[in-house]
Amino acid sequence: MVETPRRAFALAVVLALVISFSGVFSHSLWTPDEPTGAVVGLNMVRTGDWVVPRLGGEPFLEKPPLYWWVQAFAYETFGVSDAVARFPSALFMALTLLLTYAVARRLENERAGLVALVVLGSTLQFNEDMGRVVVDSALTFFVFACWAAFIVWDRAPAGSKQARGSAVIVAIANGLAFLSKGWVGCGLAVAAPSLFLLLRDRRRALGPLLRLAPVVVLGLVALGLPWALALGQRGGIDAVRECLLGNLLGRFVGTAKLASYGHRQPPWYYITDGLVAAVPWIVAVPAAWLAARREGAQRFLLGAGAVGVVLLSLAASKRTLYLVPLFPGMAIAVASWLTQQREGGWQAGGRFDRLAARALMVFAGIAPFLLAVTALGLAWLPGDAVPGVKWSPLLLTVRRAPVPGVLGLLALLALAWCVVLLPRLGRAWKLSAITLPVAIIAGPPLALLLAGQLVLKWSIDPLKNLHDTTEALAAASPDGAVALYRPGTREEKIAAIVDFDLDRLLSVARNEQEAASFFARHPHGAMLAGAEELGRLPESLRESTRVAYDERGRKASPYVVLVPRGLSRAD
Repeated sequence: MVETPRRAFALAVVLALVISFSGVFSHSLWTPDEPTGAVVGLNMVRTGDWVVPRLGGEPFLEKPPLYWWVQAFAYETFGVSDAVARFPSALFMALTLLLTYAVARRLENERAGLVALVVLGSTLQFNEDMGRVVVDSALTFFVFACWAAFIVWDRAPAGSKQARGSAVIVAIANGLAFLSKGWVGCGLAVAAPSLFLLLRDRRRALGPLLRLAPVVVLGLVALGLPWALALGQRGGIDAVRECLLGNLLGRFVGTAKLASYGHRQPPWYYITDGLVAAVPWIVAVPAAWLAARREGAQRFLLGAGAVGVVLLSLAASKRTLYLVPLFPGMAIAVASWLTQQREGGWQAGGRFDRLAARALMVFAGIAPFLLAVTALGLAWLPGDAVPGVKWSPLLLTVRRAPVPGVLGLLALLALAWCVVLLPRLGRAWKLSAITLPVAIIAGPPLALLLAGQLVLKWSIDPLKNLHDTTEALAAASPDGAVALYRPGTREEKIAAIVDFDLDRLLSVARNEQEAASFFARHPHGAMLAGAEELGRLPESLRESTRVAYDERGRKASPYVVLVPRGLSRAD
């Protein structure tokens, strides 16, 4: 039991840092998102232009630049590496966890604060995505900072110093959310909680919200307008229109480019995939809602989150990643319910309490077992054990020392945890209530996710690492000219990692004529091709080029490097 607020805060800092930085150093930049996100900030450092984000030599106007400002500063401070590219995400993730702890502590106590931190850190999609190179980590922090200020503003007497101060924080957080991801930041930060307050009590909320609106607009103008004006000066009015209007409309109504990304989804997408994103704590949300007071902060957080899901469902562009800014509020509400349940606030509890308690206990028992089975399977499962499943490249990777030993030790620890945990879960099951320490309930899912970040990602990184490819490409191209042979129109994310590693732009040859033209202009150049394209190369390319580098059998998505015949091999 945590005895003092100082000890609780110290433990919160340690937990936040461990959870946030667990996956930073464990693997290389993985496609599709990370190379793109990493090279945009690096291009700011290379060009000195911190106003217009750039990708592939062209303006990248999908999102405002706040995340990349932090990333560029990290590059200049710590140097360029895969881990440094993730530094902004780890930083914002840690800040979000600590803010979640602080809000839950203020609403309840130190125990609830720590539980909320662990609940959020062990939520599947939050743990998986917030450590990657994605701007949504910054968005999540500023959206939740806005919601935290909304709680204070909603409770404070009208016109009081507390109300005015919290209104200013709402405005600042909203402006920074806008600089993180554009108008969607404003929608989640301000529109979602405002709509919930109106739905809860329109007569009481309408007047205060109307008085808050000018402050929010002023904050948005003060923080967003200087960058928008600078963007217009550098890129013209078309750049401003594309970033602030065209991109918003494109994602809302859907475009062919959006469909090619796989982001265009039906309106009910979040009802199915969204439930998985919030595993395992989604099972406790109904109980947490019923346990919260109608006017309480916990119900506000859950209600604003529900409105946020509806707003996100209206857009054509949907990814489970987009739900993550709503999870800190869920974590606080669930932590409040967990703390009350543990402390006997409801004794046996109601029907939803019993169902949620049992579901969480089942997951707590299954999680370490799944971890043990996965670790053992990766280390020792024969390559032909599962007909139709291509295990061999993965097994070839994880069986390289010392990975099997690490996975075996991980499996033994997980099984030992099962032996200790299951008898206690059995006794608690009879009571249909969480009589166990919350750490025993939250510990297994958190341990499972941390093991995935630290061990499993490290073990499979050789399958996904693209730095080998770029090194071979650089060695095969003495004159620095590189291209990608990609028939059709599918976008290829490997261009970003080539830019990140080599500071070279990867041109695309979409047919036989363009490939021949590239080699005619660059007789010492090199061309990448996906392994699946190798067997479909036109006859002329087969005769005029040869494979200088081949990673088939070693990578999950292998490439080959083609050079004109007569050049020495790169490998």
